[in-house]
Amino acid sequence: MEIDLSENPSLKINEIRNKAVRKWNTRVSMSVARRARAMAADQVQGSFKEQFRRIYDYANELLKSNPRSTIKLKVEDVLGQATFKRFYTYLKACKDSFVSCRPIIGLD
Repeated sequence: MEIDLSENPSLKINEIRNKAVRKWNTRVSMSVARRARAMAADQVQGSFKEQFRRIYDYANELLKSNPRSTIKLKVEDVLGQATFKRFYTYLKACKDSFVSCRPIIGLD
């Protein structure tokens, strides 16, 4: 049921209960379904937070594997925690291929 919750975070409690009856042939109380949804949501959100904690590692790995590329990372400090804003990447291969393009002149 976690997969359903990650795809549809607004999954209703009654839908969770109905899926439990269909899949495992057991009845689940409202409070158990509510706690299961909350635990699954925390697990999904936690994985996103963990990935964003490693965004600097990702930027450094890109620079290591693509030397002379341009990477800009914007992070904002909110209540003592870093909040991701934007990530700009301009790879060296793209720079080189763009420079070698023919100029185009357009007239209206």
